[in-house]
Amino acid sequence: MRAGRRGRRRDVGGGRGTVAELVAADPVLRNFPVDDLRALFEDNCNRLANDPVLGCAHVLRQIAKAMHKPAEADAVVRTGIPIGGAAGACGPAATEAVRDACRTLRPAPERFGL
Repeated sequence: MRAGRRGRRRDVGGGRGTVAELVAADPVLRNFPVDDLRALFEDNCNRLANDPVLGCAHVLRQIAKAMHKPAEADAVVRTGIPIGGAAGACGPAATEAVRDACRTLRPAPERFGL
């Protein structure tokens, strides 16, 4: 689930169902075990749903782990965009979430059409 800015819960079932496909299609992410990435994604979704503020802080800390790995940082952003779209969160909240990831990882959001 994805929480909106005011803590509203949003079902991200579509996003959860596409994680394995996105990982398999990404040349960087497919180097990681799909089950591990799926578990990380599920944990992050649950944290966001249960406490949006603390969940967001946790997710950004997780994202920051890729900061000094440009290929992984790009993969995080490239994967976040379709997950937001698949979750039905396409719009200002999803775009801002991906921009937050860009601010954390330091690639220019314009590189990804944001």
